[in-house]
Amino acid sequence: MLAAAGTRDAVARQTVADAAVALGERLGLPSAVSYASGPGPRADEAVSGLRKAGARRVGMAAYFLAPGLLYDASVDAALSAGAVAIAEPLGDAPQLVRLIGARVDAVLAGPLATAA
Repeated sequence: MLAAAGTRDAVARQTVADAAVALGERLGLPSAVSYASGPGPRADEAVSGLRKAGARRVGMAAYFLAPGLLYDASVDAALSAGAVAIAEPLGDAPQLVRLIGARVDAVLAGPLATAA
């Protein structure tokens, strides 16, 4: 199960749902998504749904940059529903840092940068 902070933006929620599907495909396991705030299932609902669908063990992957109130709420909810493993937030993962750097480089090389 992929837990994220949440948003009212439907397009953003779809992006998170797509990431959950990709995670499930990569792991070869059923997947679900949950949100700590806004519309959509909470972590306990996602864990319960996977268990009702036959999963014997459910873990929570964290789509959070850093620990905090929303991450903690997702952890507590997932554990209360029987999750057996919880991933740490993404933090300063080298891949994430490279992605941020690439996006900054793209903005700096874009049309607005040359107009200045």
